[in-house]
Amino acid sequence: MKFSNMAYNVLKQVALVWLPTIATLYAGLAALWSLGHVSEVVGSISAVDTFMGLVLHISSNSYSSASDGKLVVDKSDPVKDTYSLELTTPIDELSGKDSITLKVASSG
Repeated sequence: MKFSNMAYNVLKQVALVWLPTIATLYAGLAALWSLGHVSEVVGSISAVDTFMGLVLHISSNSYSSASDGKLVVDKSDPVKDTYSLELTTPIDELSGKDSITLKVASSG
């Protein structure tokens, strides 16, 4: 399952901050104001939060960020490693970026 960056960030914020906060708030207010069904409400919120955590974990594991190329490390020489850069993004497009992402690959 893949989400857009915006959807992932919003769901992550909900799962990490808002749902635990709401569960804690209800548990605290229920104790002060004698509200009912505390374990049911807090348990339900926690179950939804746990499920969201699983979905976000699966999404995170299936995410592969786009890279601009590879840094290839050749280890065939026992004295020193040789590095080469293989770009997949055209060189003229790199100058307009704030940063680039490279995968690291070994050979030799």
